[in-house]
Amino acid sequence: MKQKIKQKTLETAEHIKQNTAEAIRQNFTEIKAELLSQLSGKEPTPEQKGNKNFTPFNEEVRKKMGEHYDKQDQNQLDEVRKKLAKEADPQEAIRRQFEFMKKEEREAIEALQREEMERKRKEEEEQQMLLQQQQQAHAQIGNEPSTKQKRGMLFGGKKKRQTQTVETKIGKGKQ
Repeated sequence: MKQKIKQKTLETAEHIKQNTAEAIRQNFTEIKAELLSQLSGKEPTPEQKGNKNFTPFNEEVRKKMGEHYDKQDQNQLDEVRKKLAKEADPQEAIRRQFEFMKKEEREAIEALQREEMERKRKEEEEQQMLLQQQQQAHAQIGNEPSTKQKRGMLFGGKKKRQTQTVETKIGKGKQ
């Protein structure tokens, strides 16, 4: 049983290897008819349909591809030229300088506001800490007896009498 399983896994692994190798070979050595027609600009004839083996581009295809890339480069070159011309304009330079100064001013104002908020926050925290310390001090003082009370307790001061209830009341007279 184990040998059958081992044999089956080896066969499937070999099959997968061959299939992927064939697929890779096809994908990298053949160009689809649609792609060739787009590159060359010609419709394929019925006998040319299907996959063709890869061959280097002919002059016609190279020329069309070159024109296409030139058009793309031309658009980018035009944009760069416009940008450079705009930057060379003295009015534009003054405007950029003004915008730069405004930006710096905004950043400085924001920095001052942040510092002010930070300072206020620290002050509030300090006030809260002081308030907590005062409350803790008052709480500790309130729990401790005052000095007079301490003196009275030490030297046999007045003891509080227990309030009499029915259970603790002393019986007097006739019952």
